[in-house]
Amino acid sequence: MSSTTTVSALLVTYLGEDYMILHFSNGRFSQRINIPNKGNLKPFTIQNPSNTMYKVVFTVVEVGEPKSIDGNPTHVTGPCKMYKVGDKMTVTGNPGRLLLEETDSVCLAAFSAILPLTSAMTRDVTEPWDYMDKIVYYSCPDSERPVVFKVERIEVEQGEYPPPYPNP
Repeated sequence: MSSTTTVSALLVTYLGEDYMILHFSNGRFSQRINIPNKGNLKPFTIQNPSNTMYKVVFTVVEVGEPKSIDGNPTHVTGPCKMYKVGDKMTVTGNPGRLLLEETDSVCLAAFSAILPLTSAMTRDVTEPWDYMDKIVYYSCPDSERPVVFKVERIEVEQGEYPPPYPNP
C-alpha cells in the first residue's frame, strides 16, 4: 500500500556525492531524512506554491418550513428559530476559529455540520481532483426543516485575523 503527503515546503541540502538531507513540512509536522546519494541525485528546491488563506462565510439563503419525510407528523412546528435568510457564520483558519464579530447566530447542529469543511476550505486547494473550492451550498442536518447556506471563500492576508491570545 502506498500513501502520499502534500508537502508545502521542501528544502534539500546537498552533501556532495555521499548524502542529501531532505527537510520537509506539510504545516503539521516537519521531517528530516538522510538519503544516501549514489551520485544520481542532484540538488533541487520546491517552492511553496501558495500561502493563500481564506475566511469562509456561510450565508443563510433558505429556511425551510417543516415537512414530513415519511407522511408522519413532524417533530417540530414552524421553521428554524435560529436563523433567518441573510444571517451569516464566518470562520477563518490558522488557527481555525469562528469570527463572532462577523457571525449573526450559531446553531450547534448547523455548526457541527459545517465544521469538518472549515479547515480545508480556509486553505488553498492544491490538488486538481480536490472539490473543496467547488462547494457552493451546504445545509444543516435537520431533515424536516433544513437551513441552506451559501458558502463563500474570501481571500484574506496571513495574520489578518490573529488569534485572540497570541503567543508572547
